[in-house]
Amino acid sequence: MRRHAPTRPSGNRRFNAKKNTHHVKLLICKTIVGTRLSNQVRETLKGSDLELFDTSVSQRVAFIEAMIAGWSVLEYAPSSTAAKEILSLRDEIMWPATPGP
Repeated sequence: MRRHAPTRPSGNRRFNAKKNTHHVKLLICKTIVGTRLSNQVRETLKGSDLELFDTSVSQRVAFIEAMIAGWSVLEYAPSSTAAKEILSLRDEIMWPATPGP
């Protein structure tokens, strides 16, 4: 049986972005629309070495409805805010902004 590496640090091991050789960005997700929590998280992490996606993905009914229907939100509700968030995240991943000279 093949064992998979744990997805979360255990014990005293903590994630260290400086030691990671991969480009790491954090996604703020499952935010609740109408609350200040995602902005507070973003402000708190601003002073850290961690890089955040500009896009955040909120809890939306369209995600649940699409899952129940067996479709992606892009198929189920292509003009919904949920679909726009996913497309925005796709664009950030596929075509990251490059810093100017």
